[in-house]
Amino acid sequence: MLPLLHLGPNLYIPTYFVWASVTYSLCLIYLAHRAERLEMPRKLALDLAFIVMIGGFIGARLFSVFYEEWPFYRKHPLMIFEFWHGGFVFYGGLLGALLAGAIALRIRREKFWPWADFFAPILALGYGVGRIGCLLAGCCYGKPCHLPWAITFHYPWLPKGPRQPTEIYASISGFIVFIILTRFEKEIRARADRPTTMPDGTASFDALKSSGYLFSVWLVLHAIGRIIMEHYRADWRGPDIMGLSISTVISIFAIIFAVTNLIRLERRSQKIT
Repeated sequence: MLPLLHLGPNLYIPTYFVWASVTYSLCLIYLAHRAERLEMPRKLALDLAFIVMIGGFIGARLFSVFYEEWPFYRKHPLMIFEFWHGGFVFYGGLLGALLAGAIALRIRREKFWPWADFFAPILALGYGVGRIGCLLAGCCYGKPCHLPWAITFHYPWLPKGPRQPTEIYASISGFIVFIILTRFEKEIRARADRPTTMPDGTASFDALKSSGYLFSVWLVLHAIGRIIMEHYRADWRGPDIMGLSISTVISIFAIIFAVTNLIRLERRSQKIT
């Protein structure tokens, strides 16, 4: 763990933000390559990425402020803007990113679901890489354990004793989901490139192409991984809801939404084949 990068006497940079910059840069490179490969408008893709990053940043911060630590920030409102001390929630960032992206696409009169599918593998990759920053910072730590792969923090402000490496669990799950999505996307597009017969006898392409199918698959897989991770976490994430963390509750609703959408898309696809 290396929470701070020391540049000199009394001068340091939080490692988390340095790694966040690395994560964003890597995702932007992959985004540009992906846009070219899928023949998506590269400029629009980069514009959306910028908008999504701003929306995600604001959403992640506000969720932490108003749900996790509102009693503190109510007394010290100016510290809401001192984001360099940390305090971000992934699901808050996801909701903020989706809202900002949806508004931008609405203004540009672009469809939402094709771009949601476009960003799905990027989200998985960013999550996998980004969680390494959590490990470096020592946040999102796990419950005490004595497993061979347990990790121990060596900074006074971090918890003592060997603990579950929940940051590593989350990072691995992100990379696994990324691999699954990239392979699954090839099957979807291969299926979409084969024309099917409509009831009136005309030819059509598969209804699953650019329909939110890939995004829904990502949402299911991510939510499952997140529920597993939440089971082993021990850091403060705000008050529980019926004994469950807020991220677990959101994950359950995300799975219900995504599975419902997948069933709807499959039925729609079967009707035109």
